[in-house]
Amino acid sequence: MENIKQDNNLKINSDTVLLFDMDRTLIDTDFANFLSYKNAIQSVIMLEKEIEYNPDERFNRTTLKAIFPNLTKTEFEEIVKLKGENYKEHLSQTKLNKSVADILMKYYTTNKTVLVTNCREDRALMTLNYHNLTDKFSNIFFK
Repeated sequence: MENIKQDNNLKINSDTVLLFDMDRTLIDTDFANFLSYKNAIQSVIMLEKEIEYNPDERFNRTTLKAIFPNLTKTEFEEIVKLKGENYKEHLSQTKLNKSVADILMKYYTTNKTVLVTNCREDRALMTLNYHNLTDKFSNIFFK
């Protein structure tokens, strides 16, 4: 859906169910996610080097382990916990994908619209609420 320039070629009628994904599709959350991890890491360990944002790769738990292979289990868990807690501070760094959002806005009143996301419920709802999209979905399925 990301590359859709115009939706007038789509074959959508009132029986069509529209499925959406959130992260990197409907909303670009990568930079906010990175900043959340970066702040959490800085709170738990002393950084010897500055970690850089890579727009081509989503920072996640696997990335965290790869960059910091010597983290203790306690440090790792604390970083993950803090990342989740401070995500709300970075919501302004999330960006709506206009072409996908336009499709949602055009059809949410006439069609069943379903969000299927690998995101945890609390973060997904926080992000959707920030962009005023929560009520645009008939159903939402979280991780």
